[in-house]
Amino acid sequence: MPIRMLLAILFLLLLPANHSRAELGHEFFNAVQARIVSIRRLPGGQRSEACAKFVHQAFDTVEIASGAAALNWVSMGPGLRTELASSIAARLAKECVGVVTRMDPAKASVARIRETPNGIKMTVVFAEAEGKQGFIVWSIRPGGAFAWTAVDLSVDGRGLLAALKSDFDSALIATGGNLERAIGHFSRMIFK
Repeated sequence: MPIRMLLAILFLLLLPANHSRAELGHEFFNAVQARIVSIRRLPGGQRSEACAKFVHQAFDTVEIASGAAALNWVSMGPGLRTELASSIAARLAKECVGVVTRMDPAKASVARIRETPNGIKMTVVFAEAEGKQGFIVWSIRPGGAFAWTAVDLSVDGRGLLAALKSDFDSALIATGGNLERAIGHFSRMIFK
């Protein structure tokens, strides 16, 4: 059994008996909502830095980078792994600014929480600025600044990990399979 799974099981066994995973998922939701409200209150120019800090606290960018790189992850040295995770954090921070701008946190609610072997999936329904309804599905596991850490996210049916994997695969093809150049290409794609 992988060490990560053993640690997750141990964490669950050590949870206080009066806290279900669903209750803890709601605590994550409340912490995220509070952060989104505070970022929305900032002037536009300060939102990028606040989103970068939020991403660092709410997401496991190393685990996400591992999923995006797939089998290539084992071929990467620590420097390339760090560079890819940093690029993903920058992309998430950039996208955070857009989501924070269009999402009304006062009109967001947890629609469903489903337990998974490594944590929970939490579906959040929110109102967009245009009056439309949006959906976010958080895949979170125990640990991190908000007691839970996001390892994947789907916004309106578009999965983060799937999109990152596709973009990384495209970068590999564009660079002839050179991992170092592919990560550089992937990073430049973020800021186009």
